[in-house]
Amino acid sequence: MECVTTATASVLVNGCPTDEFHFERGLRQGDPLSPFLFLLAAEGLNVMMSAVASNGLFTSYSVGTQILVSVSHLQFADDTLLVGIKSWANVRAMKAVLLLFEAISGLKVNFHKSMLFGVNITESWLHEAAVVMHCRHGRLPFIYLGLPIGGDPRKLIFWYPLVERIRRRLSRWKSKNLSLGGKWVWRVLEDKESLWNVVLRAKYGEFGGRVRFCEGVGSIWWRQLNQVRAGVGLVESTWLVDNIGRKVDIADRWVWRLHSSQVYTVHSAYSYLTAVDTNITADFDQFLWLKAVPLKVNIFVWRLFLNRLATKDNLRKRNILEATNVSCGALCGNEEDMDHLFFQCNYYGRLWLMISDWLGFVTVLNGNLYSHAHQFCALGGFSKNSMQAFTIIWISVLYTI
Repeated sequence: MECVTTATASVLVNGCPTDEFHFERGLRQGDPLSPFLFLLAAEGLNVMMSAVASNGLFTSYSVGTQILVSVSHLQFADDTLLVGIKSWANVRAMKAVLLLFEAISGLKVNFHKSMLFGVNITESWLHEAAVVMHCRHGRLPFIYLGLPIGGDPRKLIFWYPLVERIRRRLSRWKSKNLSLGGKWVWRVLEDKESLWNVVLRAKYGEFGGRVRFCEGVGSIWWRQLNQVRAGVGLVESTWLVDNIGRKVDIADRWVWRLHSSQVYTVHSAYSYLTAVDTNITADFDQFLWLKAVPLKVNIFVWRLFLNRLATKDNLRKRNILEATNVSCGALCGNEEDMDHLFFQCNYYGRLWLMISDWLGFVTVLNGNLYSHAHQFCALGGFSKNSMQAFTIIWISVLYTI
């Protein structure tokens, strides 16, 4: 407490500092010690909630079947979430804890800004409990730490607020999404003692001392995280697991092979996934992320425009193939790069001629990705429906090759 009560400061008057004086209200906003002082106070609430839960005065919410994990409260900075089953005993316990916390810490709980939510609980009961707590009661879904909580995540309207926020803040999120997903996979392996990791192990099981990864089960977030780990929709599907290894020394640990610190960084994954010399401009948005095209095919086209497909030319750049082993797989004698494989090869190029004849057009198509895309998709005219239809045909041929 000495650093709080003995702090002094001075001000400049006409360029000259005045005599130092003592603060009357402790630390000021912006002081480096302020966050630590708040954590000391917030730790008191953590201890009190843990005590009432362990003594049976508050019934927490439990997760898991074989291994139960009880969650009574979550704290993030000055946001606190108290979680428990529906009971008047819990309501009284929460009220008592918050009032005691006020008395002990000297802080004030703003009940007018606090809200009570219930899952599968009647509005009348929630209203009565909110009156006892002197707070408002809300409805699901609600926003917590910027994310929607509750509601039906299978409905598009559930994600509209979040999508709109991402659209405003991020203009180039596609490859960032994969690298951020990889960050969560890394944290699943490393942060074994975290509460969220303990909850995941209780819900999905353990394998080798870590959470069991399994596709097609669990929440939408967990299924998508498993898809990122498995590389669903990517030609180089093992990009993540190939670059995470187990290092056996004094203490076994996981290492990330794409960074000198051996710790996963979003930037290193982003750099690996994104071609350094390739930039997708707004001119090519019409070919990307079409609703009528499956996700894995959309990702394939996106990686094609980034030149990140596993062509022999790219495999040579990554030192996977020798320079003498980059000939086209069709045995045409040319080097297999992106443009040659999909547009210039005498063998695969016949497919474009067959498709053009089937559509009733006689033309010579360009051998460059960008020019070929615009030329083919405009064969039927420049109306929106025509462009979209020919774009889907163009993408289908690419994915077939």
